Amino acid sequence: MKTGKSLFWAAFLGVLICLDAAQIRAQNHPFPGLFIFLKQQYESPSRRVGRVKEVSRERILVTGGEVPFRLGQYLWVSEHREGISPPLQRQVAWVQVEAILPHGFLARIIQNVGRAVKVQDWVLTPPAPSIYLYTNIRAKHRFSAYQDLLKALLKTRFIIYEVEGDSITGKPDVADLLLRLEGEGDHLICRLSSLSSGQIFFTETLLQEDRIDTLFPLGHPVKMRAYGSGEAVTSFDAAAAPRGAFSHPGIGARSFHGPTQEVRGDFFRISGAYFRVVKCDLEGDGRAEVALLGKVDLRVYQVEKARLVEKARYRINKKEYFPLHLHAKDLDGDGGDELLITLSEPVYYLDRLDNRLCSQVITFKEGIFQVLVQDWPYYLRVIQDREGRPVALAQAEGKFKQYSGPIYRVRWSTQDKGVQLGPPYEPARAIYSIYQFALVPGERERVMILEPNHVLHGYFAPEERVEASGERTYGAYTEISYPLKLETVQYLGGFDRKKTFREVFAPRRLELRTEFDGQFFLLYKERGREALEKSLKKVLRSGEGFDQVVGVKWQGNRIIETWKSKKLAKDILDFTFLKNPDRILVLYRDSDGYALEAFY
Repeated sequence: MKTGKSLFWAAFLGVLICLDAAQIRAQNHPFPGLFIFLKQQYESPSRRVGRVKEVSRERILVTGGEVPFRLGQYLWVSEHREGISPPLQRQVAWVQVEAILPHGFLARIIQNVGRAVKVQDWVLTPPAPSIYLYTNIRAKHRFSAYQDLLKALLKTRFIIYEVEGDSITGKPDVADLLLRLEGEGDHLICRLSSLSSGQIFFTETLLQEDRIDTLFPLGHPVKMRAYGSGEAVTSFDAAAAPRGAFSHPGIGARSFHGPTQEVRGDFFRISGAYFRVVKCDLEGDGRAEVALLGKVDLRVYQVEKARLVEKARYRINKKEYFPLHLHAKDLDGDGGDELLITLSEPVYYLDRLDNRLCSQVITFKEGIFQVLVQDWPYYLRVIQDREGRPVALAQAEGKFKQYSGPIYRVRWSTQDKGVQLGPPYEPARAIYSIYQFALVPGERERVMILEPNHVLHGYFAPEERVEASGERTYGAYTEISYPLKLETVQYLGGFDRKKTFREVFAPRRLELRTEFDGQFFLLYKERGREALEKSLKKVLRSGEGFDQVVGVKWQGNRIIETWKSKKLAKDILDFTFLKNPDRILVLYRDSDGYALEAFY
């Protein structure tokens, strides 16, 4: 009898399990991870998670509040005006929980929306948003994945709006979301982001059996139109905007990706010729500084309320030199950055013109520059590793080629209280050039290489196998040239006409930024030295081409462009990143000289 009951209940439980599985299948969520994120992020809106106790640069320390928190959670920082309920407080910033502490947590500021974060600000769970669903798929209501996604969204408690064409009508709230379901070839891409800032929360790609018929290309901007208006008043392009990327209060919450309207940024005309720029913090006080390297000296400017105020000047003690590269990193751990200056000077070797690396590492102490290393025979660079940590590197120059041997790590010796050359940097093993590679976040054996023919390739490093290719050639960067002797003298006729060296060029900047959704940034060069010669004669013409800064990511077997700055009919030389608010600072040369311009 007991055996019969056991069989009955086993069969009944089996039926229930089958029904539950069938119900899960019937829900038919094409992107289940999306709904897991939405539930976790917005199940308890506008609740006090804690209060800001300390602020240090881009991180805050928060004491615990009313509701629990978890690692990786996205939260709001808001003002703390008395007598106003939490949902009505004005937002200050987006933050993400980085570490759980005994009485609170540590969070990283992903993006400032209003003023800077202050002590005593509230930290809240985000309010429940409206979701704007956009697709570039033609005949979307006959496309099953779109219909399944829409039905699943309608079963949630969010307000859902379908975007018609490529325009949003109305006035979305700052907390509202843009959900893009886009087709490209036989790939279906789903991406959820903040409508106002472009901050990415979720992304996933599915492979389809057939090619998808689309109205717009992948990443097509979504425009914002006021009610009853036929003109776009703002443009959103959150399809590829990096997390927390480049928005600024007072600019219509535009993303940093190709706005349709001109965005006015900070502009600084510079006296003198400068070829390299880097953001730094020499004294570790959290105040942004900009260092510029030219053919005469190095200058450092304080960024103060959209103005550049000269802070320090360092004269290079060389009669003649080539300013090859400039980077910054806190090497000695005191909180202030050191500057790594890659220099080369012309020399003659057995009657052959050549160059000799004479790089320097300098630090700023008690209001003056102090030299830590001088005449170092290495190319120097600072990269981000796969976790976003800065790493200082060095590589020697070959006798008859630019780069030779392994890429070493540069480190600080606490025993000798000085800068030292460390062991070879294992992630850069077998890489030819210190400047033309970047590590791929989350992929221990993959690197991105900017090839000598100016095309990007993604490599599986152990086998040196190409796994991904870029979309276009990024042009020749010929802004900084220097001589390198030939192994064999080439006689051009007779005994006195001979070629003893070849002209080589310092590479452009290639930079991984893990904080901007793991994008890589580099210069697209359309303008060559012929344009330079004409621009110096002040006969610049629009037909001579444009330069711009480009962001890319490795997706599948392709390296796709995910962000582009506006095109400039100027010679872009270098770029760097500033914070609070996030913006890119471009150094360029035009017919009037040299200038810096910030793009938000």
